[in-house]
Amino acid sequence: MFYTGVPAAFLFRFSCPIGEAAVRLAAVAFCQPQRFIRRLHIIRRQAETFEVWQKSSDSAAILNAEPAFLQAIFLLHLCKHLIMKYFAIFCLLFLITSAYAQVHDSIVLKDAALHYYAYGKGKPVIILSGGPGVASSQEDDLAKELGKKYQAILFDQRGTGKSWTRPLDNITINLDRAIEDIELLRQHLKQEQIAISGHSWGAMLASAYANKYPQRIRTLVLIGGGELDMKFSPVIDASLDVRTQLSDSTLYKFWSDPQKRKAEPDKFEAFKKEMAWKKFTYDPENLIKVLEQANRGKYSGEMGSLMWKSLKEQNFDITQTLPMRYKNPALVIFGWQDPVGATTVSMYEKAYPQAQVYGINKCGHMPTVEQPEEFYKIVFAFLDKNL
Repeated sequence: MFYTGVPAAFLFRFSCPIGEAAVRLAAVAFCQPQRFIRRLHIIRRQAETFEVWQKSSDSAAILNAEPAFLQAIFLLHLCKHLIMKYFAIFCLLFLITSAYAQVHDSIVLKDAALHYYAYGKGKPVIILSGGPGVASSQEDDLAKELGKKYQAILFDQRGTGKSWTRPLDNITINLDRAIEDIELLRQHLKQEQIAISGHSWGAMLASAYANKYPQRIRTLVLIGGGELDMKFSPVIDASLDVRTQLSDSTLYKFWSDPQKRKAEPDKFEAFKKEMAWKKFTYDPENLIKVLEQANRGKYSGEMGSLMWKSLKEQNFDITQTLPMRYKNPALVIFGWQDPVGATTVSMYEKAYPQAQVYGINKCGHMPTVEQPEEFYKIVFAFLDKNL
């Protein structure tokens, strides 16, 4: 089992079960503090029981016959010693890890349940993922970082992640409903104003919310934002299409044949998945890391299709009204090699004339993965000043 968040110093291995158990115990301490405290109490009781048992006449024979058992008993004594000597450290460890623990909650409606995940404490920053149709967990790297200073809230949009709605159709999945869901979340959090971070489609949705409820937003962080005018969609589609062809023209031509796609559907799906993120990634060496983060958020094609249909049917365009309505701070940040963000940046500059605009070189659509140091330096500086 792999425990995320455990410092490298703890990931050593001994050549005996004692070392393996110690590593597991340390991992639990860092990643599951409540479970760790319960385990400490169990170990202490077991060690106390052993002190009585070892005085019996059968103890020596059992230890000689069962060396593995001896190792386990040694571990119990070791843990008991650590509990007694370093109890204050264990308590501090518990408090530190608890501070960054994830809290899961939901808003239950008549026809839906809207789930969200909070990291850290402080002023709330609602994080909207892309797609549309991608679960919020695709942005959990951002949430964990922001959660160190603020309360980062990953919001599963209706029809994505754990957030469900019945029925799933154009009545329940559309732009107006998505905007109102954010307003419901704001009210649920009991905040007069909120900060929103939106990535890709999430930046479009955050902007649509700002266009309707400008007085409810304290500040905006818009990352690699999608188009704010649907008439611009063909330009982005063409940019993505040419990236696909340039990435591997031979495979692109091969899979352009419908009969080949039908004959080997699994291979075609694998090709699509890789190509989808190759065109969004600057450095091929980062592709594996980008895919790992992207795959953390499950994609709902049905929700995505319904939302795009909604945007097209109403000819989504807020480029004229947004500059007049939203006057608060905004950060527009994108990768210069992002076929989406670098294409739409001029649109965002006009929609947010007061915005701070930053382009990051050697960076695609996932700046948190490809250029995390520069990205977080810019974002934290902005939020520290404007949140």
